[in-house]
Amino acid sequence: MLDVSVAMAYAMLSSYGKVDRGISAAAAFLRGFHATYALTLEERKHLRLLVAARLSCSVTLGAYSYQQNPQNEYLLLHSQPAWKALELLWGHAQEDDNIRLGIQNMFDRACDSHFGIIN
Repeated sequence: MLDVSVAMAYAMLSSYGKVDRGISAAAAFLRGFHATYALTLEERKHLRLLVAARLSCSVTLGAYSYQQNPQNEYLLLHSQPAWKALELLWGHAQEDDNIRLGIQNMFDRACDSHFGIIN
């Protein structure tokens, strides 16, 4: 379960996810994963928290690493997209039930789809 949430976090930072399609990118990965290894309803309800936790670790470690070596601009490559994804996934979703429920709905639909066709 943790592996899928880590992969979903990085899908949000992919070239597809960076262009305001972070949740869609995470859901697309989840759809493929779930087709091979079905997650339970109990596991699915914790995905948003676990993806946000991984993004939090990434931005924290990135900021720390950059502070230690500010000449290494490479460390900033995922910084802005990761903060943006984290804000969408957790920040806005905590403030707005519609966003939180929308994210959960996308993740549920990804798991409930069959070969990419949403029921």
